Amino acid sequence: MLDVFRGMSQSWVAKIALLLIALSFVLWGVSGYLFDQGDSSQIVAKVDGEKISSSLFQRRLRQATEQYTQIFGAAAAEKIVKTPAFTKQVLDGMVDDLLLAHEARKLHLQVPDSALRAKIVSMPVFAVKGQFSRARYDQLLKDNGLTPAQFEAQLRQSMLLEQLQSLPQILAMASPTEAQQVWQWSQEYRNVYILTLQNQDFSGQVQQPSAAEIKKYYEAHQRQFQQAAQVQVAYVVFGEQNVASGSTAATGSNSAALQFESQIDDFKNTLFSSNDLQAVATKYHLKVQTSDWLQEGTPSTGIFSDPKAVALAFSSAVLAGKNSSALRLANGDLLAVHLLHYQPARARSLAQVEDQVRAQLVTQQAAELREKTAAQLLAAVQKQQNIQALQEKYAHQITHFPELSRRADNGLSTALLQKIFLEPTPAAGKVSAGLLNTHGTSTVYVVAGVVLPSPSLLNPSVRDEIQKSLAEQRVRLLSQSYLRALRDHAKVKIYQKNVEQVSS
Repeated sequence: MLDVFRGMSQSWVAKIALLLIALSFVLWGVSGYLFDQGDSSQIVAKVDGEKISSSLFQRRLRQATEQYTQIFGAAAAEKIVKTPAFTKQVLDGMVDDLLLAHEARKLHLQVPDSALRAKIVSMPVFAVKGQFSRARYDQLLKDNGLTPAQFEAQLRQSMLLEQLQSLPQILAMASPTEAQQVWQWSQEYRNVYILTLQNQDFSGQVQQPSAAEIKKYYEAHQRQFQQAAQVQVAYVVFGEQNVASGSTAATGSNSAALQFESQIDDFKNTLFSSNDLQAVATKYHLKVQTSDWLQEGTPSTGIFSDPKAVALAFSSAVLAGKNSSALRLANGDLLAVHLLHYQPARARSLAQVEDQVRAQLVTQQAAELREKTAAQLLAAVQKQQNIQALQEKYAHQITHFPELSRRADNGLSTALLQKIFLEPTPAAGKVSAGLLNTHGTSTVYVVAGVVLPSPSLLNPSVRDEIQKSLAEQRVRLLSQSYLRALRDHAKVKIYQKNVEQVSS
């Protein structure tokens, strides 16, 4: 990937084009990465030997937090910035910036000092009565914790982008014809015949397994037929409603949400330091409840209809008699559990599960016959170039969609729709066909025709928007590919402990 891009860099225009692909965001103080050159305890990452300091990472976290607050509001931003994904995103961005700066140097891209000076002098924020003021310049930089050298290095990097603002169309230009083709593709109708075969269609055609076959299968798969482990747990649920009911300070939903989020760490600490759930229940006015018997790997009812809640009840800490960690439920509440009773997994005799083993063997044989039959039908359709092979035996099971579109699924699965619309357009009098095997079903689909809307129906403004969107997507994909290539060829080391200290 890099060899291809670097091979393009023989001309000045190509070098600028290359950087445009890479730079999908404004660089954040690349020169500032070197300001804190302490030992490894003071840095969060190294990129080809160059350090990203803890202090700069902390500053970038603050900047990103302020941006999220402006975009999403304080309450939502507070939740977002506490997630590990937020911290990783910020650090990844800084690493990418440094990788891009290194590549820009390799390509000898520069911003002349004269252009930098002209840019600074022309910035209204540094003007007093319409004229550039050195005193105002120095004071504003000082107020923002920057020296002139730091600011000018950052601005120089940003100006590399400004040079490239007019060139996206060169790299990722989409033509009106391509936009029209995408529109027609999204609006097309397909004449489709679908035959779905299920295991039960073939159960009566398979031979019943013998006693010896049942015994052999049971002995080879005893764990599959054992009684799963079971637990009964005490549990508490902590949410915004508990903050609102337990505190007079919470006067609104936003206030309750903020108070809830601010108390999560304390809730977790209390949970961790207690021998049971009573301490956390008392502190947060929670009711300790008792679950039904839960079976490992099987969702139950209520709170425990969530598979993650069942998994929490069988976690190693809970089985060791400790409080669980706090699990964030789909509605935002926190769940914690403590073990009351435990029954380990135990084997069941062949006599107890013989019918189950027999049914499974029959199902397996039926599935094999189903898939074999579907493959034979597909081959016949492709050879004959019509649906006669399907109609001979399965006419009553065929479903016809004369005008199937992407905009209405008609009860078909997303996976099946995707395969249908990926089939090539058949020639006149021919068909395109395919097969989708899923758990318990085989679906043979036949595309007998494709109808595209007339280009005259495409509104020019819609075409222009599609054309613009295509170009933006191409730039984004090229940017991502280029950054991945840079990462693959670089030596990047993350000091995770330092990252966690800064972000905590």
